[in-house]
Amino acid sequence: MNTKASFEIQERPQIIVTGAGKGIGYDLCEVFSSLDCSVAAVSRQESLPFQSSNVEHIQGDIANSTDVTSKIESHFNSKGAPLRVLIHNAGLLVNKPFEELLQDEITQMQSVNYLFPLMLTQKLLPWLRGAQHAHVIYIGSMGGFQGSEKYPGLTVYGSSKAAGAGLMEGLASEYKGSSLSFNALSLGAVDTDMIREAFFTEVSTMNVRAVSSWIARFALEGFRVANGQNLPITLGNP
Repeated sequence: MNTKASFEIQERPQIIVTGAGKGIGYDLCEVFSSLDCSVAAVSRQESLPFQSSNVEHIQGDIANSTDVTSKIESHFNSKGAPLRVLIHNAGLLVNKPFEELLQDEITQMQSVNYLFPLMLTQKLLPWLRGAQHAHVIYIGSMGGFQGSEKYPGLTVYGSSKAAGAGLMEGLASEYKGSSLSFNALSLGAVDTDMIREAFFTEVSTMNVRAVSSWIARFALEGFRVANGQNLPITLGNP
């Protein structure tokens, strides 16, 4: 994995967004498409109603990580192009008191929120190294940000997100001085189905398109000013 693969020069940035079936992931794909990027949208849905030819859907359930990782690798083998941006957006949230969580629920949150991003990043290193500069972004949560207010029922979710952010910090150190950058964005409450399902009381939320547009710009240019950071993106708590 220390070799840098040889690719054809591509003018359009190649992007991967996981968890692209709805919410921030879906919106990110639309924003990147409008910026004339070529987007691989990874989701477990059978199909996605994107109107742009800039977006290609890769169907796969992250719970079956080997299968979906293989599909992503095959996609980029066929492209013959370097990978400019990898966004780990997929997430799983189970809101339940700690003592009532089932082992399977804990394992699934750890797998989706931490282990899959780790494994996918490792597998895609040859394509990331092929870009002049590649940026890997982990979409975390203020629930996993040190010092933020924590909420009952979200302990395991928050700690798994904290692990993902720690992964980006460690990788930034391991690949310091290379063409790779790694950052985490700890989001506060964004107006998505997941947030509405997680909180039974009203919380102040951010607009999905505003957040997605900011993330897309940061993904393409933020490596110039940040590496190994866990940046809070929030208007309040969470």
